[in-house]
Amino acid sequence: MGAVESSGGAVAQSGLNVHVPITRNLGASLWTGGVRLPNGEADLLDAWLSVPVRVVDRDVATIRVAPVLSLPLSGLGSPGVALPSGSGSLDPGAQVDAVVGGTWVGTTLLQARAPLVPGRDDVQDGAFLRADLGVGRRMPGWVPSVGLSALHQAPDAQGARGYDELAAQATVSVPLGDAWGLDTGLRVPLTDSMYTAAARVGITWVAGKAPAPSH
Repeated sequence: MGAVESSGGAVAQSGLNVHVPITRNLGASLWTGGVRLPNGEADLLDAWLSVPVRVVDRDVATIRVAPVLSLPLSGLGSPGVALPSGSGSLDPGAQVDAVVGGTWVGTTLLQARAPLVPGRDDVQDGAFLRADLGVGRRMPGWVPSVGLSALHQAPDAQGARGYDELAAQATVSVPLGDAWGLDTGLRVPLTDSMYTAAARVGITWVAGKAPAPSH
């Protein structure tokens, strides 16, 4: 992902998401990534370890619920410094994602993270909430979609580092055969934000086959 700041600078972010199916309806996922700031400094981002459970698995509806553990990787080389890219503490959280529909598809993503203890800077972060809603249409060879994304970062224990954001999103997903896929996206904030726009490009690779249904 790349973002253009309102001051004219640019931020680049990279990430890796690995999902391992355990059964057809249960898996384990790890997301980790890094960021390069406009001043040239690089930092890790907090990683997310989750265990998605598919609670609805139908042709026209898929819903997954996952407990999450946020791993404090951000700022490991800068102890005692408040970093906006992470909480500095081991935090519980949760995620729900859903895809509903046939030709027309509705998507939902809900995320929450709740720091319970102070981080490495001895300041406890506030809760983080995210809610995305989108609608797309399955076209021959690709799936375009548009939607809205709302973020809420509650202030920390010192009353700082809180923010809210509402943004418009547009994405395009292109399957590239049985094992590969391409995703691109654009995010534009509709409220005051530190950046003007953010673009994303992602590659998906599926290794092996999904577990057979259990009986």
